[in-house]
Amino acid sequence: GCIGNDSLFYLLSAANFYFVMKWWLNDQIRYFWIAGLLASLCVLAKFNGLLLFVTMAVLFIVRWIFLKEKSWRLFIRQTWLAWLFFFSVVLFNFTGPAMDMLSGKRSNLLCGNLNGLTTQSWVGNSLKTYFGFDFKEYRAKPYIEPTNNLGGRQYFWHYLLKTSLFNDFAFSYHGMQALLATMLSFQLFVIIFFPLTGPLLLKRRWPKLRSDLPMAVFFWILLVGLILFRVSVPFWYGGDFRYILPILIPLIYFYCTAIDRYRAMGWRLFAGFGLFTGWVFVLTSAGFFITVFFK
Repeated sequence: GCIGNDSLFYLLSAANFYFVMKWWLNDQIRYFWIAGLLASLCVLAKFNGLLLFVTMAVLFIVRWIFLKEKSWRLFIRQTWLAWLFFFSVVLFNFTGPAMDMLSGKRSNLLCGNLNGLTTQSWVGNSLKTYFGFDFKEYRAKPYIEPTNNLGGRQYFWHYLLKTSLFNDFAFSYHGMQALLATMLSFQLFVIIFFPLTGPLLLKRRWPKLRSDLPMAVFFWILLVGLILFRVSVPFWYGGDFRYILPILIPLIYFYCTAIDRYRAMGWRLFAGFGLFTGWVFVLTSAGFFITVFFK
């Protein structure tokens, strides 16, 4: 094993988004600056941290659009420190890789180990990769197999969903462990689509919260960022969920607040279903990992 940079990326991403939310809800620019500092530290830990700056930029533009009094002086006064953090970390982190690309030592700015990958690591990059989904394979194989096409690694969403549950580890394919893994794979669909049902059916009547927009922006930027990375570098672990694990923050937020919103709309039975499903997912996950540690 080895000590990776993922844990630090998760910690700094969560801290960054905490201060982004404080800035969004309280409109105090010092929180935006703290978020910028944390985002720059996150980029030092892992290049994915650049997506935090994108999130901040999108939210700042949205807020700026609705400001009654705008001026370039105000814009500079509120954003100069965030710009300083951004350009400092980009120069520090990417000057070396950019020089290596110009000299031919490196083939990709964001991913430095492409030259060492074998052809077995590369996967398809067609539209089918991103719009296709093999339900039969998803049901038949409890886990992803990164070096075997039979495990569904050619499908972006298949690989993303499976690695969100089990990473790319191969656990037991027999007995209770495999059964629980299969149950989790299908429960995940409920966890994802439960919050979407209300907005799709109720539309304008669906209760809105001030936190919804930053949560949605954070969710989509992380997801689109991973898709673009997978498109630019089509190898099997390019779509690994660990690159966007902080997306759990908005996912859990929308799931939990959906339960309250269904109750507020009078859909108490559906709210109860969401609460029940959430606990079943938690208990099934606990049962799965108990079988892993005490096999």
